[in-house]
Amino acid sequence: FDVVFKPTKGWVVTTKDDYPASFEEVNRTLVILATLQTIEQKTARADWLHYVGLDSPPKGDGTQITVSNDRGRMLTAIIIGKSEDIADAGGAIGLFVRRPGETQSWLARAQGELRNDPFEWLDKTIVDIDRSSILKTIVDFPSGQSFELARGTQRDTDFHVVVMPPGRELASPSAADGIGGAISDLTFDDVKPARDVDFTDAVRTVTRTFDGLSVTAEVVKIGNEYWAQFGAMSMGADPAIGRQARAISARVSGWAYKLPDYKGAAFMTTLERMLKPKGGKPATAPDGGHGVAHVA
Repeated sequence: FDVVFKPTKGWVVTTKDDYPASFEEVNRTLVILATLQTIEQKTARADWLHYVGLDSPPKGDGTQITVSNDRGRMLTAIIIGKSEDIADAGGAIGLFVRRPGETQSWLARAQGELRNDPFEWLDKTIVDIDRSSILKTIVDFPSGQSFELARGTQRDTDFHVVVMPPGRELASPSAADGIGGAISDLTFDDVKPARDVDFTDAVRTVTRTFDGLSVTAEVVKIGNEYWAQFGAMSMGADPAIGRQARAISARVSGWAYKLPDYKGAAFMTTLERMLKPKGGKPATAPDGGHGVAHVA
């Protein structure tokens, strides 16, 4: 895969439709390459290279990294193999390396692992909202069901249902917290253009913060996967919140994110799952853990 700097986009991962790359990962990799130091020569036998993970890719198990400038001129290239503990006081690790086209291998001192999974090069930021800043979340299901969850003040720990159905109450004090604060601590497992995902039957949440930021999420389950798209806007006159909303929108616009299962399920929590009959027993064991069945 290629990680490329484009003047109009910054660093992008081209195999992920030019999704933004993590500058920190780009910088970390270049620093590791620039500071590699050979410790000792190792095997130069081509038939032994696979023992240290240095067979040439794509068929071999080595990882080749090539760095080029904006004119396409190669600045450096190296094949990385297995790592080895070198008991370095500064935390450095040993890496088996060799130059492409050469069979001579080396053990080198490196300031960290070099990552070869394109997902690890993506900018993982979606929406960075602190849960303590959330005022309320409005949830709309494609079936027509709608409800609102809120906290009275930022000191309140749990969300409550604004309009509670008659004869019902929350199954536990924290029963609404999963979906009420679902927009916080967001990560993703994959990403692709939003045009490739059908959001027609998505669950829609609108989360509002105490300072006026509004974040919309549309989440749909396709097979066993949860996919989401996001948007943001400012609901007040604070210029800082306006800038934050525009920054979020610019980052997420046009993208669909595959959410971890637990997070996707949180976004799709129904009102019924959060409630119990008033005065009734909670669905979980009294301690909030799992029930135990004794079979004789």
